[in-house]
Parts: sequence; C-alpha cells; structure tokens
Amino acid sequence: MQWMLYLQRSSKKQYLDDALNLNSDCLGIKQLALGGVEHHEEIANTLYRNGLIFVEQQQFDYALDQMNQALEMRRIRFGNTHPAVAEALQIMGDIRAELNAHVQSIDCFAEALDVRKKTLGIDNMETALTSLCLGVAHEQMESYEKALSCYQDALRVQILVLGEVHEECAKTRCGIGAVFKKMGRYDEAEKFYRESLRIFKLVGEGRDHPDVVEAHLFISWVETRSDKKGTVVAAVTPSSSSSGMTSMEGKR
Repeated sequence: MQWMLYLQRSSKKQYLDDALNLNSDCLGIKQLALGGVEHHEEIANTLYRNGLIFVEQQQFDYALDQMNQALEMRRIRFGNTHPAVAEALQIMGDIRAELNAHVQSIDCFAEALDVRKKTLGIDNMETALTSLCLGVAHEQMESYEKALSCYQDALRVQILVLGEVHEECAKTRCGIGAVFKKMGRYDEAEKFYRESLRIFKLVGEGRDHPDVVEAHLFISWVETRSDKKGTVVAAVTPSSSSSGMTSMEGKR
C-alpha cells in the first residue's frame, strides 16, 4: 500500500513537472513568434496555466507570480471588467488564502465577485463560487456577518440553478450553521445544520461525510444542553476549523 501511494504521488509529480516544462517551452515559442508583443492573450493564457500547475504542486509563491503576470496582461488586453480578469483574480484569491494572506484574498475575491456580477450576472454559478470563497475569507477574519451574507447569496443561486436537494446546497447550509455557531446563535445554527442533514440524507451522503459528522456533533451537543440560550461559552461547543468549506474546494 505504501509503495502504491508513493507510485501515485511520483506519477503525479512527474506529470506536473512534464506539463510545466512543456508549458514553459510553449511560452518561449509564443513570445518569439509574436515578436515582442508583451501583452498578447496567448502569453497571458500560458502564464495562467503555469500558475495552475504551480498550485497543484503547492508552490504557491511561484503560482502567485505567474498568475499576477497573467492578470496584468489580461487587464491590458481586455480591461478590468472581463471574465478572464475575474478568473485570474479568483485563483489569486485562492492562492493568497492558502498562504494565510486573508486580507489580500478578500481583495481578490471581492473584485472577482464584482466583475462576475457585471459580466456573468448575479444568478450564475461562477458568481456563487466567488461569493462562497469571499465568505470563507471573511470567516477566517472573524467577520461573521459578512461571511453570512456571502454564504446566503451563494445558497440562493445554488437553489435556483441546482435545486434545493443538492449536495452543494447541503454543504453551504452546513457552512451557514457553522458561522451561526461561532456567533453563539445556536438556535439558528441548529436550524441550518438540521436542514443540511435532511438534504445529505436525500442525496444519499453517508454519515462519514465531514459536514454530516459536524452537523451530528453540534445537534447532539444542543440536545444535551439544559438551555439553548447561548449561556455556555462557544469554546465548549464542538469545534470546527471553518465552515467546512475552503476557497480552493469549489473550483476543483
């Protein structure tokens, strides 16, 4: 088993290394063929793909450098309000979140969200994804009201596009419950956790799903309390590192 795990990791690393080398070769050829056109769309796209490969390799500093170059080229080529600009901003927000630079990730996600609302509309799933990521970043900064607003906006779009009985809707409800829990608003947290469990059951998700486990733990804790007015400090509630969502999760 250890040998097979090593082989899988080695194969993936070799694949990513080969892809990066090929992409870098393509970048050099395109730069030469375009005769010094510094801000060509194809060069920006190649830099963007380099950035994605570095993300997969968890080389986030290199990824950020490549993605930033791609972003600046796309701004020059398309202007600030274009889906390709939002796409690069989204990934830059993800990278900054991985580097725990949450203030900067909020800036990236907020601009990406604004661009996606203008170019794709407020009822688009890509817009909802960015809203979720912005919510996660706000939650990490303990800006819980802002996080709730982002999660609720995303949930509205998910229900509209996917229907209420969908795993993504259940996950977002669980995330909203987690934020209410952190705020000490336990009745509201319980409501969203129970709704998430109902949907997880309908879509056939098992009890070992992390969000299902979290919801069951919280509801069990609530049911054993003598009062539900929030008199018990939040530190003794079942803990969770975040809403159960991460900024990188949605795009994979």
